[in-house]
Order: sequence, then structure tokens, then C-alpha cells
Amino acid sequence: MNYLTLGQVILLAELVTGIDENTLRRISRIELISSALNAPQSEYSGVELYPDFNQKAAILCIRIAQNHGLPDGNKRLAWMSLVMFCRINGYEFEVPTDDAVEKIVSVAAGSVESEELAKWINQYLREIK
Repeated sequence: MNYLTLGQVILLAELVTGIDENTLRRISRIELISSALNAPQSEYSGVELYPDFNQKAAILCIRIAQNHGLPDGNKRLAWMSLVMFCRINGYEFEVPTDDAVEKIVSVAAGSVESEELAKWINQYLREIK
């Protein structure tokens, strides 16, 4: 399993906000972004809390959107991180724009549970061949 690094996500944040990396590192709550990035890897007594790929993807997206590590652009960063997480693990994640916007707004509002988001993600995942 490949996980996004903090450096990669800061670069994504730079793309979605238009704010340069150095400024983002000063004005952002990096610890909240880092926490979100570590969540999919969580385990307890050697047992993964999120064993399935779509569960890992869902918790990553939820935590980035809801942790509010950036002063602006958290939903966009959550979306781009989700797409990139899928990509670096050999999946295409193509969702109709209206569906994507509706879901990420619901995620940020806290009205989508991780299990529901994991199922939604799974229906749009396609393995890259």
C-alpha cells in the first residue's frame, strides 16, 4: 500500500489554493494535515483499523476535509488527495462532477459516515491495467 506523504499533500494544497508552499507551511495547521494522512495507516494491537483500500481512501478524505488544516481549500485538498491516493495505488477514480461536489460537501459537513463514503468510492474505482 502506498500512502501520500506530507510533502506531496502540501504540493497538492499549493495547486488547489494558489498559495506557495512556504506560505502554506507557515499559515496552515500542518499537524492536522499530518494527522489526516496517518489515519488510513492506523492500527491497534497489530490489527489495521481500515483494512480495505476503499476504507483507507474514505478515512483519508474525511479527515482532510474535517480537520481544517488549511485556512481555505480543505474540501478541494480532500478531493485531490483522494484522487491521488487512488492513483498511486493503481486505481482510476472517475466520478461525475455533480456527484463529486455533492459528496465532498457532505463529507465536509460531517453528514457522511466513513462506511457510506467507502461504498461510494468503491463504485467508482477502476483498476489501472
